[in-house]
Amino acid sequence: MVAFGEKLAAEKYGPWADKSAYLNYGLLKSKIEAVLEAKGDEDPEAGRVVDALKHAFQGTFDDEMVKILAFYDQQRNAILDQVSELESAVDGVPQNVMNNEEMTPDERLEELDALTRKLQDGARDCQRLLAYVSLNMQGMRKILKKFAKNVDPTPPLPGYLALSITSPHEKGWKILQGTYLKPEVQDDLDSMILHKRLAQSAGTIRQLSSQLSAYKRTVLAASTHDLQEVELRRNLVRMDTLLAEMGTAEQAADRNAACVQASPWAARAGIFEKAPSQENAVATTLGIAINCFNSALYMSNYNLLVPSVRSFLFHIGALPTAAGLVIGCCDLASMPSTVGYSLWTNRVYKFPLIFSGVACLLGNLVLVVSYDSGSIALLYIARLVTGIGAARCISRRYIADFVQKSQRTSASAAFVGSSALGMALGPLLARIFQAFPSTRWHGVTFDSITMGAWTMIVLWIVFIVITALFFEDPMVKVRAAKEARQEAEIERPLLNGGNGDEAAPSAREERSLFRRPSFKYAFGPTMVTVYALLVLKTCQQAYLDSLPMFTAILYSWTDGDAGSYVAGLCLSMLLVTFAMGWLSSRGVSDRMLCLVSLVLMLAGCGQLFFGGFPRWNFFSGGTAILVATIICEGSFMSLESKIIHPAFAEGTFNAGLLSTEAGTLGRFTGNLLLSVAGSITGLHNPAEITNFAKVLWSAVAAIVVSNLALFMFYFKRIGSME
Repeated sequence: MVAFGEKLAAEKYGPWADKSAYLNYGLLKSKIEAVLEAKGDEDPEAGRVVDALKHAFQGTFDDEMVKILAFYDQQRNAILDQVSELESAVDGVPQNVMNNEEMTPDERLEELDALTRKLQDGARDCQRLLAYVSLNMQGMRKILKKFAKNVDPTPPLPGYLALSITSPHEKGWKILQGTYLKPEVQDDLDSMILHKRLAQSAGTIRQLSSQLSAYKRTVLAASTHDLQEVELRRNLVRMDTLLAEMGTAEQAADRNAACVQASPWAARAGIFEKAPSQENAVATTLGIAINCFNSALYMSNYNLLVPSVRSFLFHIGALPTAAGLVIGCCDLASMPSTVGYSLWTNRVYKFPLIFSGVACLLGNLVLVVSYDSGSIALLYIARLVTGIGAARCISRRYIADFVQKSQRTSASAAFVGSSALGMALGPLLARIFQAFPSTRWHGVTFDSITMGAWTMIVLWIVFIVITALFFEDPMVKVRAAKEARQEAEIERPLLNGGNGDEAAPSAREERSLFRRPSFKYAFGPTMVTVYALLVLKTCQQAYLDSLPMFTAILYSWTDGDAGSYVAGLCLSMLLVTFAMGWLSSRGVSDRMLCLVSLVLMLAGCGQLFFGGFPRWNFFSGGTAILVATIICEGSFMSLESKIIHPAFAEGTFNAGLLSTEAGTLGRFTGNLLLSVAGSITGLHNPAEITNFAKVLWSAVAAIVVSNLALFMFYFKRIGSME
């Protein structure tokens, strides 16, 4: 069997080879050999050398791709112009040649022969470029197969182009190769892979050849020159040969180019795995909407008591220092329940969603009972039961595992947007029912505090009914598709081996398709990003939950006033999200956004340390906190998706679960700090509130500083992995 390097050298078109227009297969092969040589070195630094050489291979491969795409684009455009001119010339034959009475038959034949020679040149150029496509696509497949077999494929990176490589000889053989190329390159690569315009040019050349042949036959019908008829015959045979060669080249280009597919690689909401296969992309628009509805309702329920918790505690005769623990009970319960949901959704999705709705419904009922009975114990139980209903990890996993690529971005945006709207809706209910008159019916109180809970009860009933009737469980569809495949496999005869050197990858090679830097190298940076999610939620929750305490005592705000302010603040954070997307699209790195967010968060803590006066300082500090946490969450989640090791990337205990648990623990920590600080200083007068601010925000600032220090410690390593 002839080695591909020899085949490439033999089939190159000389003038193009002189310009180094083809894939430098020999150079890429030498890069692989350098990696293998370094892997055999026993030097302690050999691992880093190997990583550097692997990056060097990928960089060289990317440069070769860019070079090939640029050359293809140039040559294709030249052929398009050439064929366009030929079309115009042939379209003018009836008027300029056939109906030109001043021309003799011989002169007409000379004009037609001249056009035929130009058409032959166009056919040769088209055939050469089709062969160029075929050779280079085959070369890409061969070299990446060699790289995957002897080293490891470069893992796909979110925000960059990924290549899916298959074999024309063996069904099922596939590797996934990441690149360092921006998604914009996909259009150029797809243009070469599909080569539609080049194929259209080939079709036009065939059509023009047929037209010229017809014109010549018409001229020869009135001619008595046998010599010219012989020359015509020779030209026709020669043109037929060129057209046949062009057709063969087009088939080879189609076959080899079909083995290379390109697509941008995207991190998804909270779970960092490869995109679902087409057969597993079974999510429906209604299914996405139901999951977003669940997320919005839970965030509303979670924040429902934020503006009115002091009034609630006063009504049942409890101390205001219990506010943090009351709100934090949801987080305490949701940490183990999230693990349970993650395990449960390995088998089914509908029943976990319904269960979460029932849990939240019961939590609100117990909340109302605790209000009328004056029992703080029942209030704790109500919040714990509501926390059990936290099913945001289900929604994240649904989007990650079952939403097709074309809808993933909009689905993730809908999930984030519904969460933000939910955060705003909970406090907003306090404003809506602020003037609601207090009434009792059969011993049950309906007033400005409990009406929010009754509203949530109605909404959860609506959610449960809609989910039970209309939600299509994706696992049912996936299992049905799997059973159909298994039946097809049983009926299909067993196949032996494959052709030539296109062997299927080993199990080790299959596992390596998504390999990133070593676990030890990636562990520290990954944990820093997870810790950042804990820190930002601690900071965010400490501010949101303490806000009503400051505003009630220092500014005499009502629960409705506090609710309106929190709702407006949460809604305005959507603008921050859009601004983040704009900055990212302008090339600002996640690492720099993370650094800026941590510094801004620390600055906000410093402002809030001085308490509620002057007012502008308190509110600007709080705004800085919230803006910083929004930036921090988006940038650190994105950064985590780029540096995460596969050990955290899939299965039940994946990074999505880890990140969700970190955020939940952060909210609980913020609420716990609030209660501890309130217990130390008291919360009854402006002096105590000022001391409370100093204790609370110095503790939160210390946590932020620890995260900032860890981030700076791994700053350079994160930069090498981003």
